[in-house]
Amino acid sequence: MPTCPCCGQTTPVVNIAALDHLTVTPNQRRLLNALKAKYPHGSGLSDLADQVYAHDRNGGPEHGSRAVSVLLWALRPKLQSIGWDAYSPRRTVGNIRLWAPHELERLNA
Repeated sequence: MPTCPCCGQTTPVVNIAALDHLTVTPNQRRLLNALKAKYPHGSGLSDLADQVYAHDRNGGPEHGSRAVSVLLWALRPKLQSIGWDAYSPRRTVGNIRLWAPHELERLNA
């Protein structure tokens, strides 16, 4: 059962507003805010990279999509600990595997 990051109590469901109290790095915060802004829909890696690195005077890393993938990798365990996840569901059309946009999902809702 997840623990609320605001008060620390065990709760069956953590509201999306509680994600504001999650302890994350500044870039993870920008990523989380971008995901929350699109919730319940998703956003592609390049769009997320644009939003995460928009503040950077140098334009961010050369491969912004890869950097966002690393941020997502580090952010997912923190989200899962409070009953949320950020992922990109795989979809297959024939023999072609397509990646859907990354999105927030409430676990055990």
